[in-house]
Amino acid sequence: MMLIQSSLVALALFTTSCIAISKNFYPSSKRGLIYIPNSDFPSDDKVWVQKHSDLTWYYNYKPHPSPVYENNTSLQFVPMLWGAPDGFDDTSFLENVTAQIIGGRNISYVMGFNEPDNSMANGGSDMKAKDAARYWIKQLEPLRKLGVSLGAPAVTGAPSGFTWLADFVEACKGNCTFDFIPIHWYGSFDGMASHIAGVLDVFPGKKIWVTEFALDFSSLTATQDYFQTSVKYLDGNKNVTHYSYFGSFRSFTSNVGYNVSMLNSNGQLTDIGSWYLGGDATGVIPGDNVVKPNVTASKPSTPTSVSMSGAVANGSIRHVTGLSLGASTPVPVSFEVNYEGDLAAVNLPQIVNQATNHMQIATAFSDEKEQEELQVSDNVLIIEISGPDFFSMEIVDTPGLSSSPLVDDTQEITRSLIMDLVKQPNTIILSAVDATSDMSTQEGPRLARAADVTGNRIVAVVTKCDLVLPDERRFVLRAMRNKERHLGHPWFATRSLSSDERGENCALEKRNSVEDSFFSEMEWAILKRRRRVGAPALKDHLKTRVNVMLRGSIDLLTTILNTPSHSVAPTRAPSFTEKAQPTNVYATSQETVVADVDLEFASDAPRPTPLLNAVIVGLTVAICLCLIGLGCSAMALEVASEGRWYRFFLLVTALPQIILSLFFCQAIVVTIFQMVGPVTQLKVNSKFYSAKRTKRLDGTKVLLPHVTIQCPVYKEGLEGVIRPTVQSLNAAIRNYESFGGTASIFINDDGMQLVSPEEAEERRMFYKENNIGWVARPGHNVNGEGIKRFIRRGKFKKASNMNYALGISLKVEDKLVEIVRDEKWTQVHESQAYQKCLDEVLAEELGRAWVGGDIRVGDYLLLVDSDTRVPTDCLIDAVSELEASPRVAILQFTSGVMNVTTSYFESGITFFTNLIYTAITYAVANGDVSPFVGHNAFIRWSALQEVGSQDGGIIDNEKDPNATTPYEKFWSESHVSEDFDISLRLQTLGYHIRLGAYCGDGFKEGVSLTVYDELARWEKYAYGCSELLFWPIKDWWRHGIFTPLFKRFIWSNMPLGSKITIMSYIGTYYAIGYSWIGSLLNYFLIGWLNGELDHYYMSSWRVWVALVVVFSIAGNITLALIRYRSQQVSLLKELWTCFKWVALMFIFLGGISMHVCKAILCHMLSLDISWGATSKEVEDTNFFQEISIIIAGFKYVFIFCLAVTALMICGVYAFPYLWRIDELVAIFPLATVIFCHFFLPIALNPNLMKFTW
Repeated sequence: MMLIQSSLVALALFTTSCIAISKNFYPSSKRGLIYIPNSDFPSDDKVWVQKHSDLTWYYNYKPHPSPVYENNTSLQFVPMLWGAPDGFDDTSFLENVTAQIIGGRNISYVMGFNEPDNSMANGGSDMKAKDAARYWIKQLEPLRKLGVSLGAPAVTGAPSGFTWLADFVEACKGNCTFDFIPIHWYGSFDGMASHIAGVLDVFPGKKIWVTEFALDFSSLTATQDYFQTSVKYLDGNKNVTHYSYFGSFRSFTSNVGYNVSMLNSNGQLTDIGSWYLGGDATGVIPGDNVVKPNVTASKPSTPTSVSMSGAVANGSIRHVTGLSLGASTPVPVSFEVNYEGDLAAVNLPQIVNQATNHMQIATAFSDEKEQEELQVSDNVLIIEISGPDFFSMEIVDTPGLSSSPLVDDTQEITRSLIMDLVKQPNTIILSAVDATSDMSTQEGPRLARAADVTGNRIVAVVTKCDLVLPDERRFVLRAMRNKERHLGHPWFATRSLSSDERGENCALEKRNSVEDSFFSEMEWAILKRRRRVGAPALKDHLKTRVNVMLRGSIDLLTTILNTPSHSVAPTRAPSFTEKAQPTNVYATSQETVVADVDLEFASDAPRPTPLLNAVIVGLTVAICLCLIGLGCSAMALEVASEGRWYRFFLLVTALPQIILSLFFCQAIVVTIFQMVGPVTQLKVNSKFYSAKRTKRLDGTKVLLPHVTIQCPVYKEGLEGVIRPTVQSLNAAIRNYESFGGTASIFINDDGMQLVSPEEAEERRMFYKENNIGWVARPGHNVNGEGIKRFIRRGKFKKASNMNYALGISLKVEDKLVEIVRDEKWTQVHESQAYQKCLDEVLAEELGRAWVGGDIRVGDYLLLVDSDTRVPTDCLIDAVSELEASPRVAILQFTSGVMNVTTSYFESGITFFTNLIYTAITYAVANGDVSPFVGHNAFIRWSALQEVGSQDGGIIDNEKDPNATTPYEKFWSESHVSEDFDISLRLQTLGYHIRLGAYCGDGFKEGVSLTVYDELARWEKYAYGCSELLFWPIKDWWRHGIFTPLFKRFIWSNMPLGSKITIMSYIGTYYAIGYSWIGSLLNYFLIGWLNGELDHYYMSSWRVWVALVVVFSIAGNITLALIRYRSQQVSLLKELWTCFKWVALMFIFLGGISMHVCKAILCHMLSLDISWGATSKEVEDTNFFQEISIIIAGFKYVFIFCLAVTALMICGVYAFPYLWRIDELVAIFPLATVIFCHFFLPIALNPNLMKFTW
């Protein structure tokens, strides 16, 4: 036996009676809003707070306001304790509301429990009256002392509501007081008026709030008439002080009927919506008039019954569960039809007939000609089946759609129905793709993408692979390798069944065996390696998805119920609202408005977007503008007193001042927030930040993707650098394999063809011993002839190195696709085919590329440097998170430092590197977009392929000298900051960059071992920032001033706060580069014109003092504090760590100005500059060798320093008396710059300071 629950609903008919509906309406101060913002429709948030809106209050079933209305003062927020707190001793709601009142929020009213007499399954809070009384006394009653008026529990309009409320009052024993009675009503106007009168009879003298009311599942005319009649009655009833109509959502999301909605499917105000805001009719209709079921029947007492509920248009039923209703009013009807025995197909007509007879509507069960009129009916049948033999199944039958008078095109009707179903947030969409047809024009994938633009819920199933013609197979395989965006991720390939396999005598195992054999042959074998072929693989995937979805719903419900500041969702809420109903498969998160809905294989809790970074950036801009405003104020006073209007020309410096001072202003705000602001955001997962691991995938239940670890190397030593890194990577691979995954190492060796033959052979043998795939390209030879000519593009060669290696890999993959495989194909043949294709590619490259091992790329890339250490469990953790979040393209991990020496310079740079990662972690946890630093990051290969191109920076159609055939390039070879470029391109496509902090300092990277390397790193960053913003001056006449990359950055979908933060970071390099010039100018201006300068000018002395206070003093204190508050470390120890490096950082940051300026000018003036690879091993040098290196690299800096020192001495003693510059405020800033520049290569050079030779 099994339980069958069904809903049979008649489409509403327009009433023929004459109803007077006014086109114009009036405003009212009683009107409020029930609204939960939907992240899919952010424009809807502005509708309710537009200028002419008459709404005065709102609630969202929560104790705290919605983030979008956090700072809105036109709507008074009314908190609500929706359901039962965690325990009887819990006071979180009381504390939350009290904190808001103390913080200055105007809270005059608070509402109690929402429909406590209704079951949780139907949206109620399902509470016992005696328990509710205890919660009330603990959490609500104390608010009266703060002057808050309390609303009684909002029970349903059924008689059970009065009973529950009476039990509640009795259980309170006089300790619960309330000032007004919230009521809910869904039904006729007569019923609502009668219900209000009944409430006043029971509670005379109390005010009434109608917090939910609507006429559900009725015609548009009847709904509009009900609205105007009800609202006029409520406005005229002095006992009703507040009311809120249930309809602030789009029509297609409504579960109480389309016509109640105040917004149509496109977000436009309907007539009711405009009337409710005090406006005139808009003429916009809500949408389809398809009536959805309002299932209010209680759960049947036995599992052998058949329970059905529905609504009848124009019915004459006058009595339902004891409620008095007006005649001829469409109302929901609850009924039960008992059915005994097992369900069989022959029983279905009998069950449906009993229901349709009860509802007095027609049905047809045959295709006979005489039944045609019955078949063309206006009824929709929905049957939900569950029982011992069924997990869950729903059948939707629409026999009469072809006769619908509303839409003539039956295809459009069918498409609309499909979209209504697949748009549900927890629906898994199987998108069938015919492999024999053009994938780009097929309707199924297009509808799937329209229903789920993120692609999180789509599984593409490529059918008829066995029918694809041999010449067409490469196009299908190209799409399966994500070379085209027709499939997305994930996808599975299947074949057609033969006539024998469709027979009843063919066992499922045999069908699967035949399919497995097919995909082991010919070109399809390459897909089998990805474990994405055959019905069994698809079945396992769907099984995992369903289990994860159910587990996620349970975890979500548990999280919401255990979070004091959250409550479960309201009754009769639209399907897009924030629900927590365990029996509703469409339930979504309490934090839907800020959630990053990512679901692939693993369970990932909802990820909110913290707004703290937006607050910090807003305050930063405010302070920056205030500083500019103070200067303008001083200028205005001077112009007013002296009349020299030309002073206003100084305002042309305002924009550069803003750019240069943004970082300083942001440091002030961050300092304050790190001292006294919240730190809990550092311990929870959010949209761009992972503080905790995602639940690990189970390799026994799901196929783990292949990970390729890509590691570019140069001339680093094999034993000292490369071998320890490979050992660390192999440990992580073994750990991942223990979970059932596979991984490989892919080294891009840019030094093998440059080192000695003996060292090159040593590397080859090492790579072979460790099963490492590798690619080595020729050395840079721009003047070579023929095949000897090779260009290693880029100022920093890492990008072109990785592009070349990936290009070779893709060429091999493309040739493998063309291989014809027969039924005898084995893994041995596959290995031979791979080697054959690799040999062909190497032959085409004319022997210039050196390659060994397996260089094919898996689903994910882990990008590491040659001197990296990784945590052993990083692969399984990262893959689990990336599989759970398909819109995350890059998962960047925080890193610790791997020290090679014990020198004070490396230790100081270690401190600075840790400082940078602390700052990044704090910013991203606050809601900023995560940066991509170019290493220790997992990259989604399919996403990287989407941003690939074949131009690769080749100018003026020049033939690429590096390859005989074009290949895709992913990393920009024309930018020093290739990591920023690729992260921006990925984010433009809608992908996210996320920061992972749960590995702590498990990832380790090397830092600069010498001051020369660190200085080169800053020069490279400065060059990259200039390269990002501006074209070189010589190209301004052709291209303009700003680069396409900068324009793309400005107009990208990146959050505004993140853009401002990045601009402040870029401005830092210009501020550093300008400091030596500004100090030199300041020396003469203050020395000769002190007292005569415009007050708009700020002297370098004042700037220097401000920098010391903000960065050297306050910055170090707050760095220690934020680590103490978030990591529970010793405060005194952290303070010592921070302040002991002040002198080193003072000399370093004060001595790099000229070098940073040089890099910026080299870019702007198109002067040649390049940098080599950072040294990974310590070199044993002596005093005299270091002296020669310093003189060669810093001779011009020394000459400048000595010249300026002589100038300052002459300024004090040798200049004419009236021209002497002897004021400290003029000399000190320049002297500081000269001192730092002179002693930078000396004091920060441990090898020199040893005085060894």
